Amino acid sequence: MLARARWSCQACGLRRRLEVHHIIKRSQGGSDFDLNALVALCRSCHEQTDAPYDRGKLVVTPLGLGQFAFEMVEGVRKGLGRATARLPTWAKSAAGQRPPSLPMVGTDEVARV
Repeated sequence: MLARARWSCQACGLRRRLEVHHIIKRSQGGSDFDLNALVALCRSCHEQTDAPYDRGKLVVTPLGLGQFAFEMVEGVRKGLGRATARLPTWAKSAAGQRPPSLPMVGTDEVARV
């Protein structure tokens, strides 16, 4: 699995402190053997997958064939009543291309989920 990721974080590209993230937690029936549900992340990105939404949570979506989409989702903002998503500039699929279903959002723009 790490070799498939070319020994780098599939979210930000960092090549150290790699960890395996289970998209479906093992406690919820996730597998250590389903490679389409395992993604290589650096420690920082991995910590963001479990972060509360108000701090910004990294959401990993499997696209199949070892590719994933990454989205930073921030919590409910006062007055909006809904969560907002900010797609970081480093978010891309494992193949290095942005999935067509995820629009590019600049650092000042916010897309509604």
